Amino acid sequence: MTLVIYFRVFLAVIMISSGILKLFSLKSFKVTVSKLIQSRKLISFGTYLIILLELLCGILLFLDNLSSYGVYISFLLISSYLWAVWRATALKSKITCNCFGDWVPEELGKSTLYRIFALTILSIVLLFSTASLNLVDPYEVLLSVLLSVSFICLYAVSNSFLKFNKISK
Repeated sequence: MTLVIYFRVFLAVIMISSGILKLFSLKSFKVTVSKLIQSRKLISFGTYLIILLELLCGILLFLDNLSSYGVYISFLLISSYLWAVWRATALKSKITCNCFGDWVPEELGKSTLYRIFALTILSIVLLFSTASLNLVDPYEVLLSVLLSVSFICLYAVSNSFLKFNKISK
């Protein structure tokens, strides 16, 4: 398995996890969207559109013949994430990110930009990649999925630990 294939699996797992975790904390995610959009007519639409696009992006990245569409959707999502950070900054408001639903409580800001930058790099690499997931042993793909989920869990635990450490001081 090449590093590019792992990047593709990793990005797919991030998008699918993000979409699913937002579904599990839909009420909280709607609050975040409502603070950013501030238009009652667009709140539900924006909420479900982001979740749908994240899930679709992740699924398409697993399909060789449609993975390029997944990459295009990732750029669309990256644009929306950048807009959300810009909007929160323009409103001078502390808005919960809900990047992974309620699972990882963070505010939109500088740390969000670092994650967006990493997603952008992954997407650019995948944009120019011709590596095929079909040529990889399914066992290796499964291991890559599990490793990706482990990285997301490690991120969530370390984030919680850092927040706990700040509070306890």
